[in-house]
Amino acid sequence: MNEFDVGRAFPATPAYVALMQLWIATRHVLVLQRALLAKPGPNVVVHEQFLHTFLAITSTLKKAADAFRVADSLGRFSVVPADLSAELSLARRECDESNSSSLHEQVLAQLRNTAGAHFGETLIQRGLSALSSRSF
Repeated sequence: MNEFDVGRAFPATPAYVALMQLWIATRHVLVLQRALLAKPGPNVVVHEQFLHTFLAITSTLKKAADAFRVADSLGRFSVVPADLSAELSLARRECDESNSSSLHEQVLAQLRNTAGAHFGETLIQRGLSALSSRSF
């Protein structure tokens, strides 16, 4: 029987924590996007759901941008196919928290406190550490 060694595949290092945050956040955005596109009720309900879902998406994208920046700074995207280099450059530019005209600073950082979705580094670090000696 083949076993999956969690600690070997996903060591509890800052780079893997950042990649896990990025994965969690982007999956969350996909689910929220589906909810945003659903039309479950009267216009008043649809409007309220749109607002809350939009804020949740924005906040989650802020966390994804933060995680992307950390993973990128730790070299996780150092080997990218040439045909994706333009997209990687765009992601770096728009996730740059030191650039006042970036999407991160213009939109995501501004709405984060309103939307409030957090996937903390410490929590993910603890989870990965706890699973590091497990095999499935």
